[in-house]
Parts: sequence; structure tokens; C-alpha cells
Amino acid sequence: MQTFLAISECLGSSDIDRMFPRGPLMVWDTDLTYKYFRLTGDGRLLIGGGTLLSTYSRREQHRPQQAVRRLTNYLARRFPDVRVKFIACWPGLIGISKDFAPVVGCHPDYSSVHYAGGAAGLPWAAALGRYLAENVLDGRHDVDALLAVQRRFPIGPHMQAVLGAPTAFALSHGILKFGSK
Repeated sequence: MQTFLAISECLGSSDIDRMFPRGPLMVWDTDLTYKYFRLTGDGRLLIGGGTLLSTYSRREQHRPQQAVRRLTNYLARRFPDVRVKFIACWPGLIGISKDFAPVVGCHPDYSSVHYAGGAAGLPWAAALGRYLAENVLDGRHDVDALLAVQRRFPIGPHMQAVLGAPTAFALSHGILKFGSK
């Protein structure tokens, strides 16, 4: 899946307080093509996201100006009193699963080998790192089945072979997000 990442100039303390009134957080929304943002150590805003077309495109997109415009508009809708100026934007690819949840497990032949993947973004990666540590050190296994590589997805491998991976992933994400409502 493709995303764009942009970084801003340093924000003033009043802007930071308006965006993060209870202190800095790693934030992401729940849109199908979600946006995510956090502060860097020097007070810059790091934000990412894409569109339905760029996120699930078969080819990597290179239109950072459009991405900056969309990300700026996104922030303006949520924080109308904060003006953010971005100084750089670049495209990147992230690994995801067909239900957007990460994959966690233990190698079937080597019980000391544990793996995690598809943790799209820092909030997922942080939560997944903690879960995997508790899994290994404390025997925590309450969400293993939900994150197992063997779980079922709305669009299976046969249909994916016909549709192609980007379309299969987009449909799976949409079915899981909107199908239960």
C-alpha cells in the first residue's frame, strides 16, 4: 500500500497545545485511506496518508504537491486555528494485510522464533511490539487467533489471483470497514 509522508516546519507551542491539549500523541483516523500524524522531538508535525487511488494503485505515485495539499486540507478541517507549513513530502510503501490487522505468530518448527509484520504505522507498531513482548515473556495469547497468518480474509487467494492484489486488498478493507454496518 502506498502512503505519502510530510514533515512541517517547527510548530509554535500554542499550535502544539491546540493540536495536542493533553500532550503529544501518535494519532490516526479510521477512514478507509487513513491519515496519521505525530510530533517529532523538535516540534515538527509528521503526517501521512493517501487517497483511494494512490493507496491501492498498481504503480507507485509521485505527486507530493497533491499529497501536501490534501494533508494540509485535512489538518485545516480538524484544526482550523492552526497553520502548518510543510517543508518536505515523499511517497513510500507500507506492508499491510487484507484485514489491515498485523500478522503475529510463532514459527511452527522453531518455538523460539516469533514474528510480526504488517504493522502499518507507529501506533500499530508500538502496540504490536508490546503485545509480542508480553506474548514471549508473560505467555499472553489473547489475540493470537485474530492476528494469526492463517486467519480468513473476505477476498481469498483464488479471487485475488483474478482481481490482482491492489483490488483484492481494497475490497477486503472496504468489506471489513463498511460491511458490518
